[in-house]
Amino acid sequence: MTTLIPGLSTLADRYDVILSDVWGVIHNGRESFPGPCAALARWGAECGPMVLISNAPRPATAVVAQLDDLQVPRATWQSFVTSGDATRALLAPARPVRLGP
Repeated sequence: MTTLIPGLSTLADRYDVILSDVWGVIHNGRESFPGPCAALARWGAECGPMVLISNAPRPATAVVAQLDDLQVPRATWQSFVTSGDATRALLAPARPVRLGP
């Protein structure tokens, strides 16, 4: 069941962090959405971390560059991760564990 809320501040006492998708929430590929960007920035400043997530297969740095081009304020998020980042991390060779001096 979906519950509509009047704004993010309604969730402040229930969550320590918010994960938000990028596409369709803060931009549509051509322009950013000032209202949602401001709400996410307010959450990050007043309530807790705001983490943007994206299913883009690219590294977050590439998506952040796109957000910069769309004039999404950097204050909109405190952290960012893409499926491309997650995949690269999972495929990276394991580092050996050092057991002694």
